Amino acid sequence: MTQLHEDWARCREWIRAAVEPTGLYQIGDVEQAIASGEMHFWPGKHCAAVTEFIFYPNCKHGSCLNLSYMQMPHVLLEEHDAIPAN
Repeated sequence: MTQLHEDWARCREWIRAAVEPTGLYQIGDVEQAIASGEMHFWPGKHCAAVTEFIFYPNCKHGSCLNLSYMQMPHVLLEEHDAIPAN
């Protein structure tokens, strides 16, 4: 098992708790999007985030970073706490 898989196993329920109440995604949708590279998983020691870039053809800047799916149980995200993982 890779470090990324270990981190996902540790953080999966945090992400599920943040995503599923929105009704927009189920945890399986997020897992598939991470696997395909559409979304990115950012595990931290005490937190996790899933991000995605969305392209808007009529937007002045063309795209944005969606940070909607963050879960930080018990602590605030510190700058040094996030570890990029693809």
